[in-house]
Amino acid sequence: MHLPLRQPRAHGGVRIATMVVAAVALTVVAPGVAQAAPPSNDAFAGATPLGTVPVTAEAELAEATTEPGEPDPSCSPYPGSPSVWFAFTAPRTESITLWATSEGFGTTVAVHSGDSLGALTEVYCRDYDRGVLAVTAGQTYRIQLTTPQPAAIAIRLELAVAPDLQTQIGRSLYDPSTLDTVDFFQYPSDTMGAQITGVEWDFGDGTTSNDAEARHRYTADGDYVVRVTITASDGRSATATQTVFVRTHDVRVAGFTTPSAGRVGQTKPIEVTVGNQRISEDVTVVLYRGGPDGFAEVARATQYVPSRPTRTVAFPFNYTFRPADLAAGRVTFRTEVSLADGARDARLVDNEATAPATTVRPGADGRS
Repeated sequence: MHLPLRQPRAHGGVRIATMVVAAVALTVVAPGVAQAAPPSNDAFAGATPLGTVPVTAEAELAEATTEPGEPDPSCSPYPGSPSVWFAFTAPRTESITLWATSEGFGTTVAVHSGDSLGALTEVYCRDYDRGVLAVTAGQTYRIQLTTPQPAAIAIRLELAVAPDLQTQIGRSLYDPSTLDTVDFFQYPSDTMGAQITGVEWDFGDGTTSNDAEARHRYTADGDYVVRVTITASDGRSATATQTVFVRTHDVRVAGFTTPSAGRVGQTKPIEVTVGNQRISEDVTVVLYRGGPDGFAEVARATQYVPSRPTRTVAFPFNYTFRPADLAAGRVTFRTEVSLADGARDARLVDNEATAPATTVRPGADGRS
């Protein structure tokens, strides 16, 4: 290198020659040592294509650079970090997971749509764990890996099919009637931990709801297929169905006839009439007598009760008065009706009745 010299100047009687050195950036490469080149996918235009998921790829960012105009991932705490690029063209519409693992520090995965650096739109960004991205068939996605401390450490990029989002239906009543309001619940399950952002209920009778926990009352007996569809923040969805059998069982005590008086040893008739306007079925009637220790069962009968608007079915009983009834001077009868086969009556308020007390006297021969 030739360096310009200034003319000598006097200093204390002595002429001194001074040299001005121009600021020159020098790169010294040891003889026989090749300078390391950036990765082949260092630039956006050289993005490494990826195949169909599941697929893995490895990259080392030791010599990676930051390309002019290159975007900084929105989730990266280290803007301006070197990066490498991959390209993934989705063969089908689905949800995939992306994950970058290494022994290094601070690797960020960002995904962009667009075909040039100046026209990219970020659609995904994670800087520490696996995430889910919904992709569209035929669209190419640009995957950007960045790290703040490039080193000769392999970074493994994994793309896989996202696990399914799942949900189940729960409800407050499993034998509802048209007189009941049913609470419906959806129980999501997701290994990715995504937030549920949408819930759609279809109750099978033409009504719907978007409440996470919905309430519904059916107006007619029938079999209804309830459907719930949930949507996660990452675009995945799940659907569950359940058939609800609505049956309105409702029988009642329509009449209760007891004697006004009786004598010890005397047998008198007692009659319970049962009404039913809903479902024809077997009905059980239990007769109780009251005493000092409460009510005790004395008779029961079961028979078929058709569903009829105005007619009732009679359940006849006979009761023989006891000395214990005379001791109290009177006896009180109570009756209850219930459905056979464990069916649930929708309205219990009219399923029992208590008759006025019956006076009890000594027997005709004076016996007590």
